[in-house]
Amino acid sequence: MDLTKTYVTLSSLGATSNSVLIRDAGWGLGFPTVILGSIYSGIFTSTESAAVAVAYAIFITIVVHRELSLNELWDICCETGNVSARILIMVAAATLFSWLLTVENITAQLVAPVIALKPPPWAVLLFANISMLVSGMFIDVFSNILIFTPLMKPLLHSAGISELHFGVSAAVNADMGNITPPFGLNLFIASGAFGVIYFRMVKSVLPWLGLAIICLGIITYLPAISLWLPGLLYPR
Repeated sequence: MDLTKTYVTLSSLGATSNSVLIRDAGWGLGFPTVILGSIYSGIFTSTESAAVAVAYAIFITIVVHRELSLNELWDICCETGNVSARILIMVAAATLFSWLLTVENITAQLVAPVIALKPPPWAVLLFANISMLVSGMFIDVFSNILIFTPLMKPLLHSAGISELHFGVSAAVNADMGNITPPFGLNLFIASGAFGVIYFRMVKSVLPWLGLAIICLGIITYLPAISLWLPGLLYPR
């Protein structure tokens, strides 16, 4: 009889703890709803939804869970500002470099000999992938896209490649730079967050990087994956 009461008591405690965990997790599950729901419903742009998500996170951590004080929030804002400033300096330099290439007509001069060869679409996409992968080892995502997109655009037109398809593959390609040594911004962040030396982090991420390259090849040479949904939404 005592064992039965004990089992019932433990079961009720377990159910209570599970309900608390589910309730607490519900606040976190609101993030994809706020971000994706606001974007696809047209209420906010992607940038605006990010700002709303930050406000939502502040509300949860300070008001709901009470895990963050106002002083800690100020420290986080200062640290975020420092990190953002470093990235924006690189973005500003890449934007200036991209503008200089366009204004001085350097882009056209660089790609003109390649266009004269009339390369097939698969060769153009392969060249774009290799170029952005190599550059992603040394520069950040934004600089990678800002520098190489103007260079590749004339080649895309000459090979008859959809700009939308290239945009998807280029975004995936450039984002892979976050986990590609030696620069790999996310590698440095993960190394500091988990207290793991950088070289061990690089060794651990290499299999996943190989898988990402395979996925990039599928996205690159199967354009229907990138164009199917936009084709349904915008038939023209």
